[in-house]
Amino acid sequence: MKPILLTFLALFSTATFFAQAINDECVDRITITVATASVNTYSIDTATATESMDASCENAGNDNLDVWYEFTMPVNGNVHITGIPNTVSRTLFDSCGGSELVCGFDDGFFFNLSAGTTYVLRISERSLFAGGVNFNIQAFETATNNECANSTPIAVTTGGASNYNVDFRAATESMDTSCENASNTNLDVWFEFTMPVNGNVLITGIPNTVSRTLFDSCGGTELACGFDDGFFYGLTSGTTYVLRFAERVLFAGTINFDIEAFEVASNDECIDRTLISVPTGGANTYSIDTRTASESLDASCENASNVNLDLWFEFVMPVNGNVRITGIPNTLNKTLYDSCGGSELICSFNDGFFNNLTSGTTYVLRLAERSMFAGTVNFDIEAFETAPNDDCVGRIPLVIATGGANSYSFDFRSATESVDASCENAGNANLDVWYEFTMPVDGNIHITGIPNTVTRTLYDACGGTELACGVNDGFFYSLTSGVTYVLRLGENSIFAGPITFDIEAFEAEANDECVDASTLIPGVVAPVTIDFDSRGYTESLDASCDGTTFENLDGWYLFEMPFDGDIQITGANNQTSISFFDACGGTELDCFSGSSTAFGFTGGVSYYMRVSRSELFPGIDSFDVQALPAPLPTCGVTTEWIAGSWNNGAPDITKNVVIRSAYNTATHGSFSACSLAIDSGITLTVGASDHVEVAYNVNVAGTLDLQHEGSLLQRDDASVTVNNGTIRVRKTTPFLKPRDFMIMGSPMDAETREGVYNSAFIVLAHDTNNFVPNPDVATAFPSAENFADDNGDNWSPHTGLVNVGEGYLVRPQASYTDGNTTYDLLYDQGTLNNGVVTVPLVFNSTQNDSPNVLGNPYASAISANDFINANPEIDALYFWEHLTPPSPSLPGAYAMNFSMEDISMYNLMGGVAAASDPSGSDTAPNGYIASAQGFGVKALASGTAIFNNSMRRLGNNDTWRTASEEKTRLWLSVHNAEFELQNTTLIGFTSEASEGLDPGYDTKRLATVVSLYSLTENNEELGIQSREAFHTGIKVSLGFSSLVATDTEYTISINEWEGSALEGVEVYLFDSLTEE
Repeated sequence: MKPILLTFLALFSTATFFAQAINDECVDRITITVATASVNTYSIDTATATESMDASCENAGNDNLDVWYEFTMPVNGNVHITGIPNTVSRTLFDSCGGSELVCGFDDGFFFNLSAGTTYVLRISERSLFAGGVNFNIQAFETATNNECANSTPIAVTTGGASNYNVDFRAATESMDTSCENASNTNLDVWFEFTMPVNGNVLITGIPNTVSRTLFDSCGGTELACGFDDGFFYGLTSGTTYVLRFAERVLFAGTINFDIEAFEVASNDECIDRTLISVPTGGANTYSIDTRTASESLDASCENASNVNLDLWFEFVMPVNGNVRITGIPNTLNKTLYDSCGGSELICSFNDGFFNNLTSGTTYVLRLAERSMFAGTVNFDIEAFETAPNDDCVGRIPLVIATGGANSYSFDFRSATESVDASCENAGNANLDVWYEFTMPVDGNIHITGIPNTVTRTLYDACGGTELACGVNDGFFYSLTSGVTYVLRLGENSIFAGPITFDIEAFEAEANDECVDASTLIPGVVAPVTIDFDSRGYTESLDASCDGTTFENLDGWYLFEMPFDGDIQITGANNQTSISFFDACGGTELDCFSGSSTAFGFTGGVSYYMRVSRSELFPGIDSFDVQALPAPLPTCGVTTEWIAGSWNNGAPDITKNVVIRSAYNTATHGSFSACSLAIDSGITLTVGASDHVEVAYNVNVAGTLDLQHEGSLLQRDDASVTVNNGTIRVRKTTPFLKPRDFMIMGSPMDAETREGVYNSAFIVLAHDTNNFVPNPDVATAFPSAENFADDNGDNWSPHTGLVNVGEGYLVRPQASYTDGNTTYDLLYDQGTLNNGVVTVPLVFNSTQNDSPNVLGNPYASAISANDFINANPEIDALYFWEHLTPPSPSLPGAYAMNFSMEDISMYNLMGGVAAASDPSGSDTAPNGYIASAQGFGVKALASGTAIFNNSMRRLGNNDTWRTASEEKTRLWLSVHNAEFELQNTTLIGFTSEASEGLDPGYDTKRLATVVSLYSLTENNEELGIQSREAFHTGIKVSLGFSSLVATDTEYTISINEWEGSALEGVEVYLFDSLTEE
């Protein structure tokens, strides 16, 4: 059958229905309350309405949905409706079907409603915009001063403002004044007042939408009209005036206004000007109130559209010179005239000068303020006699000397402007004075003591060529001995005042240019001191660490590097910059400010050192220079850490690294480098678990701080770490109980017992030559290894140098009773060990009587496997664990002996935990030896223990480590619960081993109270046994021993296993005694 495909089309639509409003018709109108004291809010939804009619203000072509209300007017006055949009109309009727009283859109008023009368209110919205509306309605009783005939008398006084309230919502419109827009509904209220004095009235506190109009009477002449705060001027004492305030209906609300009268000033007109005294040697102060003034005229610098209220003064000039007026704001104008109605001489705003006035002449002064800012001002006025050197022709000779500055004083307020120099703003009035001097030497002139608003300009003659121009203290450079120069000092009139300046000559230094560099022999045994005075230098160039805004005054030195190494600068001021070049005009090699180190100079090669200071900080300075031997950087690319970033990309093993600012790996991360240099005064901190890997040399001029468990690893055995600064290696011991000890070495080549172990109670060195196995221990454990001496003379108190690669017994506690805490150790003597380290291995007669104590000599962990493989005389490592306190019950040569139970061991197959470790695994060594960690070995023969960089590792520089590789291994444990005794043995399987004894893979068991061990075919008792590669069916012989004399129960179990070859394998324990 042919399939049939049927297609269905589903159509969905939505219809919304609204319940009809209950007040949809006028006959169903809702009664609402209209109050005066508060707003009442009502909600409507015009979507629920239909159209009853069209009001006069509506478009009959629209569908105008309406709802109806009625209210009784509580007072004679206005009703205000708000909260409705401009698409909603509001219409008032006297009744249903009655007369329409008023119709409008948007928020608004119904005016002049009668108390007790009921009105019908229709609210309507075009169907296009129908929706919910919340409207507010409130009544306002007609203001008592709503009409001029009912104007409210108010008091207008001098000496303080009176405050009055107005609510325009209670007003209607009486009229439109000249400054109002007649198309607006301007709601107005009326007041009257009697003027207490001849003068002005100031009204404040009204917004810029409110108009204020003054009339001579109700229905009389309009005298003035304006908006916002402002004045009515020239009112007459005793006269009554009518004041009208009006607000557009759109902004109607309440306002508080202040009104105050000001008696007209006695000097309001020029003919009534006040005579003032203008002295020299100090200012006179005068007070004005521009609110008492009116406008007489507009000066040339004023805006004629403003009302500029002015007051008038006159004075007689006491000297030829300048008058300075201060204390006036930048809105107040000062204008000088030769007489009333005469010529305007000068006009300006703010503090300032009138220059070049004539002694004995009378001048007229007008001070004017815009009415907007009118108020009180105290101004100072003072005269200054013209300086004798106000012009170049009147210049004053100066005496310029070397070896000390001469001081000169003057007052810019006595000066006028002669010229504008090239570094000045020609728009300013730059008041200037003039000097001349003859240069006593070839060199520089330094002028100090002048502020950064004063300019100094040098000319070759009056009216001649400008040679140099600058602002503030500074230099004129490369002047010629015996030549006379003209000096002009200029100051913007705004800042004019008295100045005392110093001027001094400095002879040009002989090493001012690179080609004239002075010879320098850097100190080798001790630094040499360089003294210089930058004031005798000029600028040759800007080095990379110099600023370029100001001149950098520089001097030059030529030196030959005595050997490969660094130049260290100490004692230099931070304002001094030092740069190095391979030749005059050659390549810059380094640049820094203050004390620092320049790295990588080649012995026998000549270099140039440039010393500079900014012209802002010139002067005498000194610093020390020393050459430090150090290997040269190995790679061709260098990146420097400066101010929080690398200047040539992130470091890697192919880049030399220079640390120029503080670096902490905990913040910025571990890194690798080809070589490493640390600048003097700078610290590189290597945090816990972080590392710095260096292929070749390390050069420390500053500080290298290796935190506990932090690592520094060098790869090249022949490289060195040069310590010309400070190196610190910090180690923290585990938690130590009283009498606990550590076996420790040193990562530094010159560390001493008196240094790192200065606070330690006991430090002992081991002498293998004196070791004889304790016979009691040997009798108890005839087939086991032990570290107990027959008489204790193998350990002796140590003083002096901590030999590199050797291990020492250290009790860091303060006494036998001190403990139960950790201890911080600081290695900081000498430099870091690197490369091949050798330690003699002593062999007595057997392996058991040849214990040697060694220590990791590096500031990084080493691989135990690599160490064993590199040393054929060593087949196992032994570590002391801190588990059992010493006891007189333990066998040994001392009154208090330590337990062999606390020794863990490690060979190429892996580690076995100390017998006293109840977990049987926590103290098992994992194949890494931390920095400064000591350990024991049993030498198979005389020889030399070798450490080298190939053994070093970036991580694992801590006490607890994880296994580095998977092996096929099985740890078996024996446990006695009654006496809390246990022991673990390790059996491993590898193709590197056999059934017999394999050096490095098989290790004798230790002498412990309870011991589980494996046996070879020759019955050697092994704590770690490595067998051939694993296969099912392999058999391993086990032995068990115990010094416990009583019958008790022991449990043998698999403590841990490792290796995929053992997965799913069943292990059987066969008891040869019971044959079970």
